[in-house]
Amino acid sequence: MQFDLFYHVVRKFNKRRNIIMFGCGTLILLSTIMIYSESAMGDTQLITQKMSDTPKSATNYGHLQISEQNNWSTYPEIAQGKGTYDEPYIIDGVTFDANYLKFSLKLSNTQDYMIFRNCVFNGSYNGDSGSFIIDSCSNIDIINCEIINNEQTGLFIKDSQNITVFQTTIGYNSNKGISCSNSSNITFESNIIEATDGIGILIESNSHNIEILKNGIGYNEIGIKIMSSSSYVNVTENDFDENSNYHVILVQSSFNSIIGNTLSENDGNEIIDESNDETNTIRDNDITYLLGEFYLEQDYMLLVYYGLIIGIVITAFIIGRTRKRKRSANKQKINVNRTKDFCPHCGEILPKIPHKEISNQPRVNYCEHCGEKIL
Repeated sequence: MQFDLFYHVVRKFNKRRNIIMFGCGTLILLSTIMIYSESAMGDTQLITQKMSDTPKSATNYGHLQISEQNNWSTYPEIAQGKGTYDEPYIIDGVTFDANYLKFSLKLSNTQDYMIFRNCVFNGSYNGDSGSFIIDSCSNIDIINCEIINNEQTGLFIKDSQNITVFQTTIGYNSNKGISCSNSSNITFESNIIEATDGIGILIESNSHNIEILKNGIGYNEIGIKIMSSSSYVNVTENDFDENSNYHVILVQSSFNSIIGNTLSENDGNEIIDESNDETNTIRDNDITYLLGEFYLEQDYMLLVYYGLIIGIVITAFIIGRTRKRKRSANKQKINVNRTKDFCPHCGEILPKIPHKEISNQPRVNYCEHCGEKIL
């Protein structure tokens, strides 16, 4: 009953009804896309939102090298503490500007506990490793810092362990954002790694037990590359956006997991496992697809496809029913015209009978030419 009512309302538009139905279907589809794209667009904006939240440092110290022999106790003006577990060295609000030298800060051969907060590491040029170098060290936390604008790798970790990088912006570095080599028990959490000409995060040379968690990784050539017999690298709940080549690629590595990440469409190169190692786990990753200027979550793509198919079926049914009724009406009209206007026996044109003459009697007449009865 309700369908018939809808059909008769639409039918009143006659020649424009197909256009109206197509327009309504299009509007429903676009509305669905816009509604479900909002959450995905919110995820892709993670990088630019957090960039402005990172505080600037207060003290400019230039570049510096710290080792077991030349430790932070030599620089009490910028480092507080004793380097122990209970009283780590705390370096807060300091800019280490390489001023176009090879590195801004190099830590080597020390097991002292230290925490970097609200610091900036920039300005390195033509170095062979990185701007902020951690070589053969342990027990270091880097929190809410910026490692930016370096003509090489931003953060280079080598032969080290127990390193945490948290809520730090690592961007606009020419070679790599982070390079981790022959190291273990490293955590990268809630950072922004963006706008690197090469690789956002490179894990190589027998690095193990690496946690890459809840980071925004975007606008690099490659988001994350895991290679050179590295293992137990867990890439979890990260947001990958606009990495031009690959979001994640695994080469010659095993026992790694890529789970629960959000990735924007990247020409089919979202996650590539060139290791062909069955020990690597890749699952539960949500891929967003770019449609015009809107992003769609993978789960919602199925909803859109099903909705589109159902809409096409319903529209085809309505159009088919409309055309059937139209053909039937045209056939009846032709039959009436033949009965009213032409003699079925001799084919001569019949005179039209005024409506008032047949209003109270059936349509019966005789041809004036052949005399045959006409119904």
